[in-house]
Amino acid sequence: YITGSANNKIGFWDAYDGSPIRFITGGDADVTCLDIHSNGTYFLSGGADKKVNVWHYDNGKKVAFGKGHSGRITKVAISPDQQSVVSV
Repeated sequence: YITGSANNKIGFWDAYDGSPIRFITGGDADVTCLDIHSNGTYFLSGGADKKVNVWHYDNGKKVAFGKGHSGRITKVAISPDQQSVVSV
């Protein structure tokens, strides 16, 4: 599983024993929300830097981002048809 934090990090954790796998820098400010694509290949992050980032789950590399919010992002979600991203 993954977690976001107030130190700009996204943590990857072993679901079996909870041990840390790796940490990546998730943006320029606090990471406030995450959502994982249903097939587990990609995930989204949003944060206080007003950006939505799209990441590859396995390698932790950012593959896309969007900006345009006027304030902190508090929720990100991938649409049920897996074709769109929503952020608030």
